[in-house]
Amino acid sequence: MEAPSEPQESYVERLWNNLADLEQILLKEDAKILVDTRSAFAKAMVLAAGNWLERRTRSVLEDFATSVSSQQTLVYFVRTGALDRKFHMLFDWNSGKVNSFLGKFGPDFKKNADQAIKENDSVLRASLDFMELVAERNELAHSSQLGKDEVQFTASQVRTKFYNAAGWVSWIGEFLVDGAVPSWNPPSVP
Repeated sequence: MEAPSEPQESYVERLWNNLADLEQILLKEDAKILVDTRSAFAKAMVLAAGNWLERRTRSVLEDFATSVSSQQTLVYFVRTGALDRKFHMLFDWNSGKVNSFLGKFGPDFKKNADQAIKENDSVLRASLDFMELVAERNELAHSSQLGKDEVQFTASQVRTKFYNAAGWVSWIGEFLVDGAVPSWNPPSVP
């Protein structure tokens, strides 16, 4: 699996830029349409952000498998046996927390990761943003909620949460590969 582009090059960012362009046009032409346009873009951005975060998380997990084994058969097994169509089972979406995911790497890793997250409010917020965005995407895409009128976030909130959540995915990936608490260096929102 090829890793998704950086957040600044993602479809989420393209949608954000298109919304900004449309807002300028609609403010001059028909501001009433702007409310529905913002809502539609927020919904599309949640779907795009959740998809991007899933692909990036899967890529990080494949990178981790590659780092611990030179056997491509293990990497292939992780991809097809543990990740393909099973991503949603890695997390407890109802809890809103990453605890069950961390526990899949064993009690020692979970304890260390939990401690590191508790000690850094920014990492904690990023993990919560990850869970919120992907859970909202899951609800939209998988529970016949496509007719849902609105998502719970504005387009601006989706964009901010997306960049923050992307930082968490990179952070947890580094933690897995290096075995040590990485520094917090999320991508900045342009």
